[in-house]
Amino acid sequence: MVVGLYATNAGHMSESSLNRYGHKRKIHLYHQPRTTKSRGRVDYYSLATCYFEEGKNKKKILQTLGELTPTEVEQYKFMLRAINGQVEAGQVVDIETLVFRDERQYLDVLAMSALWNKLGLKAAFDQSLSNNQKISTENVAQILTLNRLLSPAAKSRTVDWFAGTLLSTIMGIDPAGYERSKVFRELKDIHLAKPKLEKLFWSHSQKEKSKYEVYYFDGSTSWFEGSKCPLAEFDLEKTRGFFPKVVGLMILTDNQGYPVAWEVVNGHTKDNQALKAFVKRIAKDYGINEITYCFDRGVASQTNFDLVDSVKSKYITALRDNQIKGVFDLEKFKQVRVKIADKIYDSQEGSGRTPGEKRRIVGIDGFHTSDNNIFFKDLGIIDGSRHVASFNYELFIKESIARQDSLKRALADIVEKNDELEFAKGDRDYNATERALLDIFSKHQVRTFFEYKLLPLVTAEKKQSFKIDVDINQAKVELAAMADGILVYVTNHIEVDEKRSQTFLVSAHDIVAHYKGKHVVENAFRELKSFIELRPFYVWTEEHVKAHYDIGIIACFINNFISRKIATLEKSLRDFHDNLTTAGRAVQLASPSGLNIFKLREVSEKTKAYFECLGIGDTLSASLHRRHNVFR
Repeated sequence: MVVGLYATNAGHMSESSLNRYGHKRKIHLYHQPRTTKSRGRVDYYSLATCYFEEGKNKKKILQTLGELTPTEVEQYKFMLRAINGQVEAGQVVDIETLVFRDERQYLDVLAMSALWNKLGLKAAFDQSLSNNQKISTENVAQILTLNRLLSPAAKSRTVDWFAGTLLSTIMGIDPAGYERSKVFRELKDIHLAKPKLEKLFWSHSQKEKSKYEVYYFDGSTSWFEGSKCPLAEFDLEKTRGFFPKVVGLMILTDNQGYPVAWEVVNGHTKDNQALKAFVKRIAKDYGINEITYCFDRGVASQTNFDLVDSVKSKYITALRDNQIKGVFDLEKFKQVRVKIADKIYDSQEGSGRTPGEKRRIVGIDGFHTSDNNIFFKDLGIIDGSRHVASFNYELFIKESIARQDSLKRALADIVEKNDELEFAKGDRDYNATERALLDIFSKHQVRTFFEYKLLPLVTAEKKQSFKIDVDINQAKVELAAMADGILVYVTNHIEVDEKRSQTFLVSAHDIVAHYKGKHVVENAFRELKSFIELRPFYVWTEEHVKAHYDIGIIACFINNFISRKIATLEKSLRDFHDNLTTAGRAVQLASPSGLNIFKLREVSEKTKAYFECLGIGDTLSASLHRRHNVFR
């Protein structure tokens, strides 16, 4: 279908082409629906214009078009914008001559770019251009972060990814400026922005925060894939055993899981050493003191307690298993545990109750609960620090079952090993056989519970071998079982409520709840390693590796913001990203006459709800999309 209309030159308009205000008349698509018996409603259209005559507004049909599909309607609307001078276009062409050229990522990168600006990330980086540069450090940081959020790839491969998006149009930059050498040159400057990023993240976390707000510290490791890296050291990688090239990440998050400070360290740096640097730096550089550091019991030490005290901050952590008996009578608790189990059983099976129903159980030898699962008791101040004992009944059952299962599995492996030794076709070495046995113990984490001997054995093949003779030390098993389900927390929250004598300002329940909240920092590591995909590394210099982590942390910050906001919609982060991927691509349409536009699929109500929830609903504006040469 050819429309015989062309864009009008404003300099050659006749008097009749003007409306009552002396403006050029605009041609529009006139919808004329009809209802038929056979087909129901049919959408017919015409090209029309309005004019003013004899004191009245009138409409003139210029050409009837007949029935149009929704796609044809959109195309006519675009061509009419060209005719009316609203867009730059040449001759209006036959719809059938339009061709699909390619697809570009649009709505997803537009949304993430809007969040980048909304969260103030632009201000952390250098935005200046010098030496005829086409894009700034901030531009590169934004592109790398958006890639990490939407389609994680090696730094060099982000060049191809960037070319497959409309980011250059959205950001208003020259696409030729983003090339491989530019990316690697800017990584050093991206890492130099880390102090500004941390201050930005701290200001976010400190908004409307109360005194002694809890912050969570933890460390994790990753293995390095490249040939060399000054940060990578031979050490224990927490998920894969010993590995020759390990890099560590130490991170501090607020109680919502937002990262606020981090350090990339070599594989030998231990968590308890890294905490010292964090505490000193946060107190010195940011002047932040009255907060509570919550960290795993592996970081707990008197040196760290004294350090936190010295900067007038607080800590909450837990004692190691071998330290518990120093402040808590495990032998006496065995009887208390029986009483708690009886009460739980009674609350579930007693008259008038449904199985699993919760009720408050108060005062079982000083242990209290609010959920009928975790019981806690304030032990008071011991050796200058306050201690709180906690008993998790579900954890008690799980740990007891897990220990027995580990012992059974270890015994099964030993039986299998003995069969192998009995029929060995060559001589067996004592030390090698002992190492194999210790490996079995280590695998199942049961070395403490076994006593063993290696008895000489001559095989049927007349070879020297051994038989592994083991006994389970039941006394040690029972001693370990005494601590099942028990944690003892230690804190310097010792202030007493002046109005309520002998009552601590921070309750034992709150101490337990704060430590349970430690999962937020664990979730941050899980997101960094899986969703954002920090591994593998394709950079190797120290500054570049640190910049790689910085970009991952920024992506984690943005994702956490999204996750917290859309929680009100009862939706997951994965669902948000899946929806954005589906809705985000724009198809490029081109014609022989030079018409070149992008067409975006219809935006669903679900997508609109997400955008409104995140406060970026204005990015769905049709006029904004038209400025990017994208039409809906």
